[in-house]
Amino acid sequence: MLLGSVVPILFGKLGHLELLVIRGTSRELRTIASEDHAWADALRRMLDNFELGEDELARPAYPVRARGECRDSRSFFPCEAERDELAGFVVPPPIYKHPPPLRVTDGVLEDMLHPESEDVEPFHKAFFRTKVYKARPLPLRCEKCDIECDSYASFTEHCILFAHKTKLDPSRRFDPRFQDPRFNDPRHSVDAFEILPTMAKFEAMHRYRQVMVAWFSASCPTGPNAAASVFCQREGWGNMEASAVMARKNVKNDADAFELSAREVRAVLRKCTAERAAEVWLENFVLADFESGLLGYALDVVENGWDMLDAHGSCSHRGFLAGITGLDYG
Repeated sequence: MLLGSVVPILFGKLGHLELLVIRGTSRELRTIASEDHAWADALRRMLDNFELGEDELARPAYPVRARGECRDSRSFFPCEAERDELAGFVVPPPIYKHPPPLRVTDGVLEDMLHPESEDVEPFHKAFFRTKVYKARPLPLRCEKCDIECDSYASFTEHCILFAHKTKLDPSRRFDPRFQDPRFNDPRHSVDAFEILPTMAKFEAMHRYRQVMVAWFSASCPTGPNAAASVFCQREGWGNMEASAVMARKNVKNDADAFELSAREVRAVLRKCTAERAAEVWLENFVLADFESGLLGYALDVVENGWDMLDAHGSCSHRGFLAGITGLDYG
């Protein structure tokens, strides 16, 4: 009885490692230190600044609506089977690496169309055409997978599948979350995660964060002869070298603004190496991004590798320069 009343008081002051030690000391303590209230604060602290990012695994990848012959550079006629139903409308072209022009309303898949009468010339008029959404008629067909679905719900279930996504866009095979479930935030499995005891939730999140941090660190380019694998590419080192060159140019251009002597300029330039660029990208952007749950830079690396990593705007650009040079770029 005394033990059961004292240990809960300590839980607020203990970290998860201490709780694990307590669990290993006796059967009674194992029971007490496994209860939900023992782990609630540890889980809360872990998730306080660790938001749930958008999950590519749970997002359906819909194929574009069938198109007929090209009308002009910015529109297609409807396909033959829909000519009567969609008379007076044209279908916009698919844009490479962009989501198809569609939406889902109350579970119904709708494609964006434009009135055929509206001009696309001069060029800027194409961006101001009226957007009209029309339901895609059942049954829904995926040509890539050669399947047909008789409902919007079953078509969405198909469009979430890994096999479908890799056929629709082969570049998706470079997303490690498709290859190993350890790379998927456990919270995306909503029902399965919510029924876990608090300690199990903490363990799942702790393991996920450890695995992802280790993966980002291991995949970060380390030199021109780094192993060329799916996730750690030699091209990534080229991006680090380009980042260092960019930083050195900025130092030379900004030397007067920072009132740097020639000697100080040389000292700062020595910091602007590809190795240091990789460290800044990893620590200040990718890992910091992942820990915040925003997943901007982290997801860039997951989806495109280190060779495509670039600053998201002027504020991030200044942050990178400050990290690699040690100068106050604000």
